[in-house]
Amino acid sequence: MRLPSFAQVWILSALLNPAIIAGEPIVHMLVPGFTVRELSVRLPNINNLRFAPDGRLTALGYDGRVWLLRDSDGDDLEDTAELFWDKPSISVPVGMAWSTAGLYISSHGKVSLLRDTDGDGKADTEEIIASGWPATDVGSGGVDATAVTLDKEGNVYFGLLVADYSNAYRLRKRKDLKSDERAWLEARGDKGGDPDEQVSLYDLNSVRGTIQKWSPKTKQLETIATGIRVPFALTFNKAGDLFNTDQEGETWMPNGNPLDELNHIIPGRNYGFPPRHEKWLPNLVSEPPVVAFGPQHESTCGLVFNEPHAPLNVESLKRSTVKSAARYRSDNNRFNDSTVQRFNAPLSAAPAQGLFGPKWWEGDAFVAGESRGKIWRVRLVKTPHGYVGKEFLIARLSMLTLDLAISPKGDLYVCCHSGLPDWGTGPKGEGKIFKISYTDPKSPQPVIAWAAGPTEVRVAFDKPLDPSVTNSFGREGRHGADPNSRDHDTPSQPPTIEFGEYVRAADRYEVLKPPYQVVKQQEAAPRGKIEILAAKLDHDNQTLVLTTEPHPQAVRYALTIPGVKGQGNKGAGETADVDYDLSGAGARFFTGLDHLQESPAREFLDLIQNKEVTFPKKYDVWFPHADAGIVAGYLGGFTNVVFSDLPPSLHDAEEYLMEFWLRLPEDASQLTFKSKIRFSGVVAGITNRIRPKLKGPAFVDEVDVRSADRWSHVLLNSTNKGFLPAVSYRRGTESLERPLPLSSLYPRWVSTNKVRFEATESKIAIVGGDFEGGRSLFFSDQLKCSTCHRLRGEGGAIGPDLSNLVSRDAASVLRDIKDPNASINPDYVAYNVSLNDGNELTGFIRAQDNASIQLIGADGKERGFRPTDVKEMRVSSVSLMPTGLVDGLKDEQMRDLLTFLLNEPPKRSAAEVEAALSAGENRKSKIENRKLEIVLVASKQDHGPGQHDYPAWQESWLRLLTPAAANVVATAAWQWPSKEQFQSADGIVFYYWNHEWNGEKFKQLDEFLARGGGLVLFHSATIGNDQAEPLAERFGLASHSSPRTKYRHTPLDLKIIAPDDNAIMHGLPRQIHFLDEPYWPLAGDTSKVEVLATTSVDGEDQPMMWTFQKGKGRVFTSILGHYTWTHDDPLFRVIALRGLAWAAGEPVGRFEGLALAGAHSQ
Repeated sequence: MRLPSFAQVWILSALLNPAIIAGEPIVHMLVPGFTVRELSVRLPNINNLRFAPDGRLTALGYDGRVWLLRDSDGDDLEDTAELFWDKPSISVPVGMAWSTAGLYISSHGKVSLLRDTDGDGKADTEEIIASGWPATDVGSGGVDATAVTLDKEGNVYFGLLVADYSNAYRLRKRKDLKSDERAWLEARGDKGGDPDEQVSLYDLNSVRGTIQKWSPKTKQLETIATGIRVPFALTFNKAGDLFNTDQEGETWMPNGNPLDELNHIIPGRNYGFPPRHEKWLPNLVSEPPVVAFGPQHESTCGLVFNEPHAPLNVESLKRSTVKSAARYRSDNNRFNDSTVQRFNAPLSAAPAQGLFGPKWWEGDAFVAGESRGKIWRVRLVKTPHGYVGKEFLIARLSMLTLDLAISPKGDLYVCCHSGLPDWGTGPKGEGKIFKISYTDPKSPQPVIAWAAGPTEVRVAFDKPLDPSVTNSFGREGRHGADPNSRDHDTPSQPPTIEFGEYVRAADRYEVLKPPYQVVKQQEAAPRGKIEILAAKLDHDNQTLVLTTEPHPQAVRYALTIPGVKGQGNKGAGETADVDYDLSGAGARFFTGLDHLQESPAREFLDLIQNKEVTFPKKYDVWFPHADAGIVAGYLGGFTNVVFSDLPPSLHDAEEYLMEFWLRLPEDASQLTFKSKIRFSGVVAGITNRIRPKLKGPAFVDEVDVRSADRWSHVLLNSTNKGFLPAVSYRRGTESLERPLPLSSLYPRWVSTNKVRFEATESKIAIVGGDFEGGRSLFFSDQLKCSTCHRLRGEGGAIGPDLSNLVSRDAASVLRDIKDPNASINPDYVAYNVSLNDGNELTGFIRAQDNASIQLIGADGKERGFRPTDVKEMRVSSVSLMPTGLVDGLKDEQMRDLLTFLLNEPPKRSAAEVEAALSAGENRKSKIENRKLEIVLVASKQDHGPGQHDYPAWQESWLRLLTPAAANVVATAAWQWPSKEQFQSADGIVFYYWNHEWNGEKFKQLDEFLARGGGLVLFHSATIGNDQAEPLAERFGLASHSSPRTKYRHTPLDLKIIAPDDNAIMHGLPRQIHFLDEPYWPLAGDTSKVEVLATTSVDGEDQPMMWTFQKGKGRVFTSILGHYTWTHDDPLFRVIALRGLAWAAGEPVGRFEGLALAGAHSQ
């Protein structure tokens, strides 16, 4: 059998590099009225774009160089690039900001100010204003300081990457701690412990994973916010509020933030990475994001606010002459006179900024998603308790999308990297810059799409549509569609709306696929379609109304609208793509309610419960939120379009009732309702009546929801012809109020029973690979992988830690091995250094400041030199990892290596284990424990570390079974039980490879079983060598020696085939993933045993666990158990303890209380 066609997949992915697909534009706008042009300048990959105070576009290169771009021929498109900075002192820069003194840049190890002191238009000095913080745990000089920006006073803000994004709690085994790490723990009260015990080195007071503020007055750093993962962008809006884009962490670390984020940075707050943990961070309180971008793994980067403004401090910049710059340059300089300081200290400097897009986009933010090539427009609404936001996808790109900037004329500039996700072609790759212009202001723009009911979708536009737009919808529509167009369905198919948990607008343009398992699972998730039955225009042709099949699930829906054009315009029009979810609230306006004695909310709830209440007249309307202030800010000037079904005047309605499902935010403990107008309401199941009391100028009621279901039915009403109350929530015991996000509210017709898709795709990426064979290759002299790379705590620290490869797919890992230059990790960009003495060095820059540079070579040696020793330092165009490393491997060896790289012992969540235990007998009735004697039989270890460790297992189970509550006498036996133990034991557990089976031992087993004793056998205890058949007569099945019985260290899916009511397997998942060693085929007759679980090996199901009864005796056997981590797995432990109890003739739940003692769960 040959290696599965990973090489073919790799070649195919290279051929399908989206940047070279013939005939396809790189930028697809999803809204009408825009023109996209590519700048003709040829530059390497650009990380950031900003406009200089003189209006020129500034481009910060991945390689540390800075260019100023200008239009030389008057065609309104930059075509010339001039270097502003070309010295080799800046590595992996992310973030720049213009000031009145020059250009600030954040990069590895420092924040610098680049100055043009001689006025020639090119920076000639670099002043390091901040440096000296602890390095990340990454072994090379990668992404570090990021996102530099300035406030109005000239204070400098920047981010620092988390110490280790794949091990954010910084867990270490005690035996691996350095002396300074031990001292740090001891200073915090740690008293030591088991050498193999894990401890956390995460320090909430560290500057890593924070937003920092540097004051030009004091020259000191101050931590503004913690819990930050990868702060790519920091930007102030006009209100003076600071926002940041942060990237998701769950791809690399379980329970990390699952979605990329836009955060409002508030001093003193924490932003959730790493998240709260029962052991490592039990008391952490963190902020939810204002907007979360999905599906998982978007890699949000650039951020710009669409806020037009006049030139900012440009005149001050012109007065910043060489003399003033030199006067300010001294680190020891302190200004005492406030007027002098205000004039001389660097302030933010920028040209005028125009408005991008239609007028109603003003104030929105634009965010770039790097890994999948996206641009979102984000509507933000500020409330007294924080921001509420909603993202709208406006562009799809087939290149990695890094940053955004808006020009003085109001054009949006976008810089992109070449190559594949996540990291592209690195500093030496060639990037592109695009200019997006709003060229057709007459074209109608979609404002918002929503489901007005189960079978009706509405899309509001900012201008009247031509009625021909409806021709593409309904059963008779789309006869003229082009079958080859990506914008339309084929003519034979009726128009549809696509839906699914991971569906977004214009998914047909998504060609960038991050190489992670979670992305594959998203692609494998089911997508449905609902048919569009009819279409019409409403509200002066500004609202497209679609009649559809019912919306079945509370997921995302994507709609393509072809033929969008203004009323009366000729031509085919443009295509708009929108997506929507089912969030919102149902509002009803009533008249003729004078006869109602109680609150309409109370009586309407009675109506739902089949009690007659008559409402003479009502108007049904969809609201995006229950809070009137949020609704007004969210819809802007289009409330009259969205609420076109309302009566001519709200005063025609005597009552206003709103009803919705409220999906309570995590840890919500209290809801606060507040309004200037008297109101009432119901939170079903919690309080029959909301009774607000006048507190100051407002009516307020606070409802305790700690005992509420995650979904709560809420009704609110106003009796004085006014709007409903604002709603906020509190978490835990904190007093801070937060606004309910838009995604918290759903109309009552929406089903709250979310259909979750369980991926059927196996975690097993390579079929037939041997984990231990791969381990040997990884640590071999042939490949020397471990010289540079660390994997699961073992190996070198020169190159990237490969522990997160378990999240990757096999094809992309193989691609990175065969072609290390295809995607270069920004944390491991190599540099070529030429020294003045003639020496040539290549390696990673570990540390760099004004005094020294530290470089780590491929040999692991660290070399130091002064910056003045450097003749030239340039980013290497290739990875430090050589090509051709695996060219000499056979197919089976390649499978083994990939199996080792891509798999690790499964991690069980507490919820998984609790689900299994809650179904057990010990949770249903009290089990009376009679006294038992259990014998544990082991021998010396006969495999490598963590394998066949019989003594460690025996010691562990002796501790496990001997608590007083267990009422067990547990004794040890070495290689074979004594005669006395055979006579007194109720159960005997064997875990070792017995090489000396004989008639005497068979006789002892027979006698033990005949008197009703119970046997438990783990893994190698089933090996009968040349006595497998007679052993199978006692055990049910048994293993031959190799080669008659085969073995393989491999990831596997254990399939539970026992009936649902089987006591041992009851409540367990029907499929459980393990990394262990199956044996197959086995001696014996499977018809004489009850097979409880199997696994598929080479296409056939093989028994892995079974029970067998011989006379009065009982036998429970598990082939799994090769690794110590399997015995420590809590789900395996549940099975093993139930098996022991069953074999000993006890209720199977007797030992379940011991299942978590020392077991490994998250």
